[in-house]
Amino acid sequence: EKLKPGYLEQLPGKLKLFSNFLGDRKWFAGEKLTFVDFLMFDVLDQNRIFEPKCLEPFKNLKDFMDRFGALEKVAAYMKSSRFQKMPINNKMAKWGNK
Repeated sequence: EKLKPGYLEQLPGKLKLFSNFLGDRKWFAGEKLTFVDFLMFDVLDQNRIFEPKCLEPFKNLKDFMDRFGALEKVAAYMKSSRFQKMPINNKMAKWGNK
């Protein structure tokens, strides 16, 4: 918890890099959905859970999250009993790998 302020301080800069990389493309690796988009959705969603307003300055990232979450099979999975939003990491995970 004591490391959270430092993480949140650097987060906008990291998200800006992702936003710049995505640009006006629909998906991160081009015009077709790839495994990269699944990874990016996970990364962005975890940060959004950690800080709900973190994506507000980045319209293209918010649009990406909406577009990905609206995919038929993804949306069905996220509504199913198999989907678990939390915990993000198991109890063995250490912040900062320490």
